[in-house]
Amino acid sequence: MPVKLPAAKRLLAHPVKALLCGVALLLSQPLSATAEPLKLGDQSGLTQALLHAAGEDQHLAYALSWHPFLAGTTLLEALSAGAIDAGVVGNAPPVFAQAGGFDIRIIGVASGAQNNNALLVPAGSSVQQVADLKGQRMAVAKGSSGHYLLLAALHKAGLAPRDVNIAYVSPVDAQNAFASGKLDAWAVWYPFVGQATSRGARVLVDGSAWPETGLNFTVASLQALSDPQRAGPLGDLFARLARAQAWPLSTLRNGLRCSRKPPGFPLRWCRKCSRIRIFTTCRSSRQSSLRSSVWPICLPLSV
Repeated sequence: MPVKLPAAKRLLAHPVKALLCGVALLLSQPLSATAEPLKLGDQSGLTQALLHAAGEDQHLAYALSWHPFLAGTTLLEALSAGAIDAGVVGNAPPVFAQAGGFDIRIIGVASGAQNNNALLVPAGSSVQQVADLKGQRMAVAKGSSGHYLLLAALHKAGLAPRDVNIAYVSPVDAQNAFASGKLDAWAVWYPFVGQATSRGARVLVDGSAWPETGLNFTVASLQALSDPQRAGPLGDLFARLARAQAWPLSTLRNGLRCSRKPPGFPLRWCRKCSRIRIFTTCRSSRQSSLRSSVWPICLPLSV
């Protein structure tokens, strides 16, 4: 059964201060110019778009090199291999990655919109509940937050993975198959959810019933954290990311208009993906709750 998250009273009113709790040591590092750019993994360009929209990509004392990924699992593979220094992923990929022996470190955790993950069915589908998917064809990226949502939804409906036909494919391949009518369901996350629903797809179930589906982890390689030339910029970037994540909330709350259009994505998608609450504790208790709610993987998560 999923483990419930702490009560709202455990949350800080100030999201930026809370998100920084896991990186005090990073922020204490001197911020010096680096010879090489800080290499950042980014899923579908969302992190870069959010930093840009919030104006947090300005006046940097270091260079950034953005590396696109379609899923958190492949981002973490690159992180473990030293191809990138840091990135942001959803709830399940760090569990799978560290269970698989990947050498990564979680430096922060935020709670985002739980309905960013969804199980979709095509327009005109006769499927009305998850139980109707028995024997049907569906796709998901293995080890992703969508994978966790799919397993949780099947379990709640009294189905096992063997009761459905699951194809483990990339979001782009699944998107094409879904659009061409080759799939009966697709478990995925934003921005793919927004793209699909704008074309008529219907949300059968989303992550609202499972609070842990809204967790987002900021991860870094031990190599980067141990390098004084990269630790300082990482701390500064993390502070900027915290402000950028809080920015859509303050923009909506204050009725402000965005003058910086996120490249490649409608602003409403960045707002949708960034309605966050930040936990006061950015350490193992959160990841332990997540681990036990996904599978009984008896491996500690490194923080």
